[in-house]
Amino acid sequence: AQSPQKKKLVMIAGRKSHGYGQHSFKAGCMLLKKALDENVPGLETTVILDGWPKDESILDGADGILIYSDGGAGHPYNAHLDKIDALGQRDNTIVIFMTDNGSVDKTFTAGMRGNKASPYEGGHRVPFLARWPGSIPAGAVSDEPICHVDFMATIAAMLDVKLPPNAGEDSFNLLPVLRGEKATHP
Repeated sequence: AQSPQKKKLVMIAGRKSHGYGQHSFKAGCMLLKKALDENVPGLETTVILDGWPKDESILDGADGILIYSDGGAGHPYNAHLDKIDALGQRDNTIVIFMTDNGSVDKTFTAGMRGNKASPYEGGHRVPFLARWPGSIPAGAVSDEPICHVDFMATIAAMLDVKLPPNAGEDSFNLLPVLRGEKATHP
């Protein structure tokens, strides 16, 4: 049972979407859980494996829900966004669409030079779309460069927990950027 002083974060790891050793949402969630458990006092993390939880009561009382997945129609939140809202978690759930690298071919590079594994912008500049009612202004656009590693500090800030000084040294809190404010990091 969750202790009253702890914040509860539920992480949902998506189903396998690629071949062995390519994308592992389970491993990603477990690594993040380990880092958060070891470095963020006052946080209780729970990982749900292989997509949306069969017993949705695990989401009750969550201070935040994180879904790590890909796969368009196979994404665990697609069929459950209304459920998140019905659980009263709409304002506690940030929905982020982003990719890990540029497109394999030139189809989805928005006309940028290069593609996956190339040093050019088309190889590493990726889309980042987010939904967080009440926190991210609808239709907001930012040119601020960000990185995946920034989510450790951002999640800690979202849950109002303090990271120890040696945890996530390269992670910056993105909340100001998400809220349409000026970045507070280089």
